[in-house]
Amino acid sequence: QPHPLFGNMKVRKALTLAIDRKSIVKALLAQFGQEAIGPVSPIFRSAYNDTLRPMPFDPTAALSLLAQEGWEDKDDDGVLEKGKTKFSFALTIPAGSQFTLELANIIQKQLRDVKIAAQIQQVEESIFWQQLMEKKFDAFIGGFEVPLQLQLTMFWGSDLRKYPFNLVSFRDPHVDRILKATESVGKESEAAPFWKEFQVILAEEQPCTFLFWENNVIGVNKRVIGTNFSILGTTYRAWEWSTE
Repeated sequence: QPHPLFGNMKVRKALTLAIDRKSIVKALLAQFGQEAIGPVSPIFRSAYNDTLRPMPFDPTAALSLLAQEGWEDKDDDGVLEKGKTKFSFALTIPAGSQFTLELANIIQKQLRDVKIAAQIQQVEESIFWQQLMEKKFDAFIGGFEVPLQLQLTMFWGSDLRKYPFNLVSFRDPHVDRILKATESVGKESEAAPFWKEFQVILAEEQPCTFLFWENNVIGVNKRVIGTNFSILGTTYRAWEWSTE
């Protein structure tokens, strides 16, 4: 069944419009991050759809979309409602991450500006991931490292029993056909048109608010020489390292 708050595409778009992701990147990541348009990382240059642009920060447009779907603050208590349902939910994050807590606080404030109440709930990290896989949260902040190969069926395939990492329970037969097509080509470059179409659909549907891509920042003591970092890891060919 569609979620009572997030099952509507216009509402999901409104949530994205209400969150100033550009300012978040500037405040928390500086030059080490960029806004995300979807789940395909920019490092996959042939597959990344660079014709798409991040949705703007536009609280007025967000309120307009919410009003179109019947969300109004009729009792003037600062929180939108639709019938007897308040637009209020718990935003769950893993405990222990100051970065994620700061991010959640920013999002909470920005949603409050469009009369959406998000209560931050911190859960111990191991319990967080267990309950997240069990779909026990209404909303959460989470992220994944970019894999070496562009394989996203496990995150976006409609069969929720087969693909439990589809954490937002997004289901779309057209997306399923696209994902299957990406797996049937001979070369990764041949899958590029399918991946670009996939990103267009997700940009329209906004199954979740894609916040940002974060670069890994690696620091090495200047006495260590011969380091050679790569996507294979921070200790790639570490046996060649030496100290002066």
